[in-house]
Amino acid sequence: MMIMMPPTFLSSTFVPAETMIPIMKGITNINPISHLVDASRQLLDYCTIDANFGWTFLCVSVIFIIFAPLTMRAYWKKTK
Repeated sequence: MMIMMPPTFLSSTFVPAETMIPIMKGITNINPISHLVDASRQLLDYCTIDANFGWTFLCVSVIFIIFAPLTMRAYWKKTK
C-alpha cells in the first residue's frame, strides 16, 4: 500500500494532467498509473482502445516478465 500511494498521487487519477505545472505534467506523462487511468476512461467513455491501453499492457507485461520468475524461484527455494 505504501508503495502504490505516491505514484497514484503523481498520476492523472484525481486531477487532469493539463491543469498541472510542467514538472508534474512530465512525471504524470511517464507514470504507468496515468496510462491505466486514461485507458480505462477511454474504454468506458467511448468504447475504444487507444495508445494508453498499449502502454498499460506493455508495463504490465514487463513487470510480469521480471517478477514472475523471481517469485517462482523464491517459492521453489522455500518449499525445498
